[in-house]
Amino acid sequence: MAKIKIRRDSSTNWTNVNPTLDSGELALDTTNNKIKIGNGSNNWTSLAYLNPSVAWNDVTDKPTDLSFTSYTDNKGEIRSIPINQKTASYQLLASDHGKCVSTNSNITVPASVFSAGQVISIFNNSSSSIIITTSAVTTYKAGTDTIVTSLTLSARGIANILFVTSSLVLASGNLT
Repeated sequence: MAKIKIRRDSSTNWTNVNPTLDSGELALDTTNNKIKIGNGSNNWTSLAYLNPSVAWNDVTDKPTDLSFTSYTDNKGEIRSIPINQKTASYQLLASDHGKCVSTNSNITVPASVFSAGQVISIFNNSSSSIIITTSAVTTYKAGTDTIVTSLTLSARGIANILFVTSSLVLASGNLT
């Protein structure tokens, strides 16, 4: 998917540097939230801000349906959680962040792989408990003040692993 990025800076920086924008080049003044369009010859302070004065009702060929059926980013559809199927013991990878690891075997949470704010869900897709080993990171079971090195995930249970920092983990779900 192609992206269009507009050159941007604060009003003070634009005025101090006072560049000449290329013909048709868009530039955003982040202080005033306004845009200028370059003509290839005038510098920043000589250009007027773009001031569209067209009302929505005056726009022709406007869309009549503004509903969306899917939302995506670089990891896929936003409203769904990608499933990573595993059938053997597995050590979580950085690529598991934002996903649900579905497994019937034990899981290891490694150190120095994840960043603050990253979350991994683990689904125990078996009829018996599995062990989540967390000895490489400091882990608290949600609702307790006790550091744990392993957690038992109940049969058909789900756990959420939240990295508060890269080495501090909060685990919640069907855990003992």
